[in-house]
Amino acid sequence: METFGKLLLFLVLLVFLFYGIRTIFTGSITEIIIISVMGILTVLGFTHWKKLLGERLFLFVSLLSLAYLIFIWSLGGSLYLTLLFISLVIFLLAFPKRQPKMLKDDGEPTISEQPHSVVFEPPKQQEPGKEASVVKHFSPGLYVASSNGSVFHAPTCNWAKKVAERRRIWLQDKDDARGKGYNSHNCVS
Repeated sequence: METFGKLLLFLVLLVFLFYGIRTIFTGSITEIIIISVMGILTVLGFTHWKKLLGERLFLFVSLLSLAYLIFIWSLGGSLYLTLLFISLVIFLLAFPKRQPKMLKDDGEPTISEQPHSVVFEPPKQQEPGKEASVVKHFSPGLYVASSNGSVFHAPTCNWAKKVAERRRIWLQDKDDARGKGYNSHNCVS
């Protein structure tokens, strides 16, 4: 309903503006061109009101009317304050507002709007003369089994990933697994 009220306000202001311009119209070719362009932009503004384009067109109409009033003032020395005021009101109403931040469908801000991390760990200094060595070990165990099952798996096996965390049993080696009554799955080599 707010947009309908604003559209109605634009309609009333533009009617008064065009009526006032009609009363001071002198008939020069420049005036005809300016008023024709204003009329076309006004009609386009009303037809494209639902889109953002409508208000932008009314902004251009107000700027053209201000230019027209300055043109008339420079020709005849008469300044029409009422029409100038109406043009300024239309300009202020149609002036673009700042758009709110766009959110993704799930309500989260887009990546470009998320704050950047400000905490950085400094790189670890390596002692001179020592080579960095990579040590790989799997601390919980080498194999996974379910407390309800009878088969043990390699941790990378799809079946091992399906074992619930609360039922997961880690086994150190194949002998440990067989000692606890588990058979090896075909993923274990």
